[in-house]
Amino acid sequence: MKALEAVDRRDFLKLNLFAYVQLLFYRAFGFASEHKTKECASLLDRLLELDFSDTVKDEITFRVALQKKYGFDQNGKPLPLDRFIFEQANFIICKGSLRDVALFEKEAKPDASYMFIRASYYGAVDKLDFFMQKLLGSDNKIFAKAALAALDNKSIESFSRLMMHKSRMDERALDRIYEILSSDRYAPETKRLQNLLPDLRSKQKLSVKPKFSAIYQLEEMSERPKSHAEEILIEAAKECLGYLLQILKTKGDVEFFEIFIELRKVRAKLISTPTK
Repeated sequence: MKALEAVDRRDFLKLNLFAYVQLLFYRAFGFASEHKTKECASLLDRLLELDFSDTVKDEITFRVALQKKYGFDQNGKPLPLDRFIFEQANFIICKGSLRDVALFEKEAKPDASYMFIRASYYGAVDKLDFFMQKLLGSDNKIFAKAALAALDNKSIESFSRLMMHKSRMDERALDRIYEILSSDRYAPETKRLQNLLPDLRSKQKLSVKPKFSAIYQLEEMSERPKSHAEEILIEAAKECLGYLLQILKTKGDVEFFEIFIELRKVRAKLISTPTK
């Protein structure tokens, strides 16, 4: 009985200690959450007061209104503004002026690396230069990422500007850049980029045409069960479709495709290359 009483007393002390620690945690968390909430609301209000261009002003006003109305979690607490800031940064890089970028960067303090890469992607050379000055002493990998982003959208002017800093890129990144430039998609740009990359022509590879890989023997299908014959036809159709999509991918019209059989039908998922 005494032993049981001793155990109960220890458990009681543990529960009291846990309750006390939990109370301290809730108080600390509640204070931090309240502080963060005020900080987020303050930033949204400050953005509305900035002298953006009309296009950016309209977008900011619209997005701030949405954030204030729907930017809450299931407990009614305001969500962090990280996503909001990234979305506005992307819009301003794409549609805004350099002055808009400077105003937003000073107030919202978005990640400079992200802004740098998006400026490269959109071919916004003035904004690219603006953030390049801030990142000259940073990790060199950011220059390779920006160059690849420029190639992804075929922003040649941005890419050319970044190639002036190709000494900051490692061999692996440069190999990937040469691989992209060796595709049919960039064949028309070879002459334009020759001054920046004198060895481009020597490193370009011949485009490898896709080969048809179906090897089915269909002449004896009449002697086989119907279900087996259908399976052969479905597999052949899958291979034919894959052959055609591989041609489109080689030409640069398709970025990614996946072919699969579902309910005895050949289905395909594909991502097409965005046009400018």
